[in-house]
Amino acid sequence: MNKKPAGHSRLLLINRRPDRRRVAVIEDGLTVELFFDHVTARTTVGNIYKGRVVRVLESMQCAFVEIGLQRTAFLYVADMLPHGRIPGAELPPIGDLVRQGEDVIVQVTREAVGQKGARVTTQLTVPGRSIVLRPDQPGVSVSRRIEQGEELDRLRALAEQLQPEGAGLILRTAAVGVDEASLKQDVEEVCSLWEGIRAAGRSSSAPATLHEEIDVTLRSVRDLISGEQDRLLVDDPQELERIQRFIARSAPELESQVELWEGPDPLFERFGVEWEISRATRKRVWLKSGGTIVIDRGEALTAIDVNTGKYTGEGRSFADTVRHINLEAVEEIAYQLRFRDIGGIVVIDFIDMHDPGYRDEIYRAMVERLARDRARTRVVPISELGLLQMTRKKVRDSIVEGLTEPCFYCDGRGRLTSVDVMMERVISELRQRVTRAPSSPLEVRVHPRIAEALTESASELFTGLEARHGVAIRVMAEADRHLEDVEIWSESG
Repeated sequence: MNKKPAGHSRLLLINRRPDRRRVAVIEDGLTVELFFDHVTARTTVGNIYKGRVVRVLESMQCAFVEIGLQRTAFLYVADMLPHGRIPGAELPPIGDLVRQGEDVIVQVTREAVGQKGARVTTQLTVPGRSIVLRPDQPGVSVSRRIEQGEELDRLRALAEQLQPEGAGLILRTAAVGVDEASLKQDVEEVCSLWEGIRAAGRSSSAPATLHEEIDVTLRSVRDLISGEQDRLLVDDPQELERIQRFIARSAPELESQVELWEGPDPLFERFGVEWEISRATRKRVWLKSGGTIVIDRGEALTAIDVNTGKYTGEGRSFADTVRHINLEAVEEIAYQLRFRDIGGIVVIDFIDMHDPGYRDEIYRAMVERLARDRARTRVVPISELGLLQMTRKKVRDSIVEGLTEPCFYCDGRGRLTSVDVMMERVISELRQRVTRAPSSPLEVRVHPRIAEALTESASELFTGLEARHGVAIRVMAEADRHLEDVEIWSESG
């Protein structure tokens, strides 16, 4: 039976606050992905809408669809074809497929980014835990992460047997080891859900929301917990109850793998997630050797520059020094691309390597590291200039957009750490301070916007810290203090 490699495990951490949910994915002790959504402003990816075509641009082979969001959605001709664009094949004129004023059922595949509206497709998918239903797209496909062998053959045969008439199925990684009865139940549930969506489409007038994807907590449980070694920790009892109800309905075998976090430290702090979040907001990332990578995001692409920094080589030749830093940078870049969820075109400027063998080694190392990434990537061999070009599938904005905000000091030319992240940073530092060396009183000196956020959202938490540790905490708003500058002051130092 096809299972995860021995020793490979995934830990999901779910942090619930009144206004938002955060999910961190830890693999083999390393935080590799972060997802979050605001309770009142969830993602639209996966949502299904009945929309109306408001404009068809035949010269651009695209249409714009009104689906009820802030901006019209973008529909490309290839996203209307059952199997997408076939290499070498000519695309049909979009005017043959859709007309202005026509109603269409579409699904969001990529969030609205900047001034661009959401990207949509007419090739719908309805995900279950172990399979994905593809209405009107007959055939059986298999996740690329399911290895060849007897288990793959068994699953494919089952899927062909259970495939609904006129529809197709995609076997997900979670299908590995699932028996026929459970797989059949999953197929029946998604088919029932699809029938409900179709009925809503027939009775609704465009624009209308026909189906909303589940929130980040339940989506992570459905999509990311797949092995017996995987675990889920959640720090909120009410969120735990929601997860348990969802699991009882869709994946009862996971019941023993879900736990409530009751440790003395906040969940994200205990597992180092807050530290990784703070690193994700920085352009410059230090390597263990003393080298650096600088991540510069632009409108068209992301540029990453590798530098020697403070690393001197420790007696190595120059060529070996360059090779060492570049290989170390490969690990960090692959990690940062996945953790920050950077998509689109990425150009990496490695330190110059004159030996073609070294360039090939770096290229192969990058391909190998990116194979762990759930997002689809394509890597081009390093050029003679030392540049590696690659693409990573873009579904949403990088998490950096959610962790930062346009800089009001420079009229938006740069970005600042967001108020929410700064507030979490203050709370984390304050907890450490009162736990390590309680003293009284403590003054939290911050920018007025941070002070306002703390007063509105963290008053109860501060009261609890004061009662538990016998320390008085006072938040001081200082107009001349930089947004990212925090000082926790006491008379004892």
